[in-house]
Amino acid sequence: MKTKAPDSVLHRLMRIYKEYSRVRRVTPDSQMCGFWEDPTVEILVGSGELNALETEFGIQFDDDEALDLYDMTLKEAAARIKSMIEEQGDTEYSRK
Repeated sequence: MKTKAPDSVLHRLMRIYKEYSRVRRVTPDSQMCGFWEDPTVEILVGSGELNALETEFGIQFDDDEALDLYDMTLKEAAARIKSMIEEQGDTEYSRK
């Protein structure tokens, strides 16, 4: 089995963040709230941005997890996503 680089989730998250965010310079310390095109969005579950994360990583966010994610940095979000991948099971997405 091939091991992935420890920052692969962070790298993938940063790539997706750049696609959706209006933030010009994306770093591991960027805030996830900037990920959403509309920063006043009230319903995160089902948004295009969250759907992109779910598709990329093969995981599902509930309302509470989405709200927690909204308040994190990318580094914190990557750690949480890694944990969710482990909790929700091994998928082809988690092995990218």
